[in-house]
Amino acid sequence: MIYFLIPVLNEEENVESLISSLDSISKDIKEDYRILFVNDGSDDSTPQIIRKEMESFPVDMIENAVNEGPGASFEKGFKHFIEIANGEDIVITIEGDNTGDLSILPKMLSEIRNGKDFALASCYAKGGKLKNLSFERKFFSKAANFLCMILFQIPGARTYSSFYRAFSHQAISQVYSKFDHPVITEKGFVCMVEFLLKLHKAGFTFAEVPATLFFDKRKGTSKLKIKDTIQSYLRLFMKFLVLKKTFSQNDSK
Repeated sequence: MIYFLIPVLNEEENVESLISSLDSISKDIKEDYRILFVNDGSDDSTPQIIRKEMESFPVDMIENAVNEGPGASFEKGFKHFIEIANGEDIVITIEGDNTGDLSILPKMLSEIRNGKDFALASCYAKGGKLKNLSFERKFFSKAANFLCMILFQIPGARTYSSFYRAFSHQAISQVYSKFDHPVITEKGFVCMVEFLLKLHKAGFTFAEVPATLFFDKRKGTSKLKIKDTIQSYLRLFMKFLVLKKTFSQNDSK
């Protein structure tokens, strides 16, 4: 079975069509599925719409009483997945705003079933695209990703922050047994960069799958606050540099 893990904040204009799209692609590729939403303190009709959709689709929901950020939502969702899934199951993390490229889902699943621990949907891999993104957002995205590539240097990784990924149950279970909890400490959009770094540090194998991000499919405003996200990147970069310096000092002794 595949599980879709999706944090949502005020996505009343998107969740119904997202559920329909996930249902359609799952039926097309003949996969049993469940959708796990983590409602991150929405103050619009998002939770009500999700509850209504539960009557027709295999949908569950975890609720945060207040907005805690996507990092905390993924942390709760991964722990729930570990508890309810088994060794053959796969969890797909994806944005709640319909920007994800569902056409690559079969390829991502294939990578996991052929032995990879996780797969990254990559708009910066050869063949990947950013569609209808504003100049400001495109510049910020490319600049942040370039800095991640220079600083973290994970072989084969060209997209660091995308939410759209596939993970084996074994990989998620093992990473949560290897690291102190919470495993994801970054609350904002940088959370998936942090998670990628920990997966790499733990030695998990991955594949990168070219993807198109369809920003024109999103309805409503983006939840990403550029100023806050820049601060989160700077904080993560400093953490990494301190750890790298510590490791270098230890190796020289």
